[in-house]
Amino acid sequence: MTNRFSPMLYLAILLMAISLQVKSQNYVEVGSGTVSNSMPVYSSWNYSWSSLIYNYADLGTAKSIIKIALNCTNGPKTVTNQKIYFKLTPNTVYANANYEDPLNTGYTLVFQGNLTFVTGWNEITLLTPIPYDGVQNISIHWENSWGNTYGPTFNSTSSSINNNKNCGNDQNFPPPGQTGYLNPYPGSLANMRFYYNGAGPVTPTNPVPADNATVVSVGTSLSWQLGANTTSYDLWFGTNPQSLTLVVGNAAVSGAGTFSYTPPALLADSTWHYWKVVAKNGTQQESSPLWKFKTEVVIDQFPYSQGFEDSTVFNTYPVQSAWVISPDISWYQYNTLQQSGLFCAKSFFSVTGNEAILRSPKVLLPADYKISFYWRNTNVNKISGHDTTYFEVTGDGGQTWVKVDTLAPETVNTSYVQRVHSLNAFAGNNCFFRFRHRTDNTSGAANVYLDDISIYLDGGSPTLTVTPPVQNVTYPAGSVNFTVTANLNWTATSDARWCNPVRSESKQQIKMVLRSFQTPPPAW
Repeated sequence: MTNRFSPMLYLAILLMAISLQVKSQNYVEVGSGTVSNSMPVYSSWNYSWSSLIYNYADLGTAKSIIKIALNCTNGPKTVTNQKIYFKLTPNTVYANANYEDPLNTGYTLVFQGNLTFVTGWNEITLLTPIPYDGVQNISIHWENSWGNTYGPTFNSTSSSINNNKNCGNDQNFPPPGQTGYLNPYPGSLANMRFYYNGAGPVTPTNPVPADNATVVSVGTSLSWQLGANTTSYDLWFGTNPQSLTLVVGNAAVSGAGTFSYTPPALLADSTWHYWKVVAKNGTQQESSPLWKFKTEVVIDQFPYSQGFEDSTVFNTYPVQSAWVISPDISWYQYNTLQQSGLFCAKSFFSVTGNEAILRSPKVLLPADYKISFYWRNTNVNKISGHDTTYFEVTGDGGQTWVKVDTLAPETVNTSYVQRVHSLNAFAGNNCFFRFRHRTDNTSGAANVYLDDISIYLDGGSPTLTVTPPVQNVTYPAGSVNFTVTANLNWTATSDARWCNPVRSESKQQIKMVLRSFQTPPPAW
């Protein structure tokens, strides 16, 4: 049998190919916050509805919306019996918390069925495209008849206006007369993507570092994906989202793929950085969402000291600590048996996985520096092979760790023992140090106590500068403040028994307050 290729069929295929080449799937992303919210599914109840308004200023020009997407934070979660309705509206907020009654107030049903949400962005294809006019706002009304609770949660952006509302009921779908709540807790609007077909470049996507990432290396590079119909791109980057710098302009590309940029220097630490990529093709262009990430905290000022006197290592919720404790709380702040000050670090003797690790932030370490620390145990049974603590250092960001010291005496430490080691072999921009407590989790295993870590220039004499240089506190002066700058740990004492030295630590300076506690002074 002879196969014949129809000229008309060839023409149809050619036109289809051309059509696919000139069209691209784009999206507008509204919201970039990380507030956890169960809306729009709102599965805090067995049955519920949610209504949300997205502003025209965020949605851009007129387009035909073919999909939406939500950013799930706890997938996978499957919910059944879901309905989604769309309506264009001039309103920016809801006037009341009443049911929207979508069948009688001009809404269009755009989805009906079951949904499975995985962690990350989840696209929902609409039953019919929504013609958006670029002038009005979009109201989305979502009805949940799953009949269960504890479903998906989503990233959302804090809201101070009534652009969202919800209502729930455990017995049945909320009746029309049941009133809900305007901008209910936690007061946020679900982040949402609106997809459409365009003739220009595909929207840039897949940012690395991921959007909203934290503890990102100060030596990170940026990467992203460009899609079809892109001939060049611009990259904007900076620490002020309102004033980004063009760092790459009109860079030519030959096709879709992954592209990258390496900043010329280390980024500022503990800082939010913002960036976006604009894909271009002639006069047409599509911008990515405004992405952001926060860099790690680094140790870059010396001499450095850590005496565990504040909560920045252990007790930082909701702020993420620059130190890493693994497993969680296997090291903790302790107010007894300290070397100096009020606190020290203490390990648990029994931990999941038999290891407790306390790891420093990244150290931007110059050459010729030393580290000093004090440690002790309280149990004669602390011996090698039973429960041993290792001091380890890496110069390559943790790919390889070098055991510098083993802390496992066969007798009880009656007092703290100081250890001093050169860090010169690990100098560079990717140094970390850690204390790894290894235990067999038996009842006789001992805790480890750690205090007064210092990093200072090797060969330098100890220095102590007091400002002002003369301190003379006499009753009833009450208190005096002064600053101490030192390259080694120091101890403050008072020969007046009614005075009490109190210090608070930072990277370089220590403020001490001497304060009288009784009037008149007690007799001794």
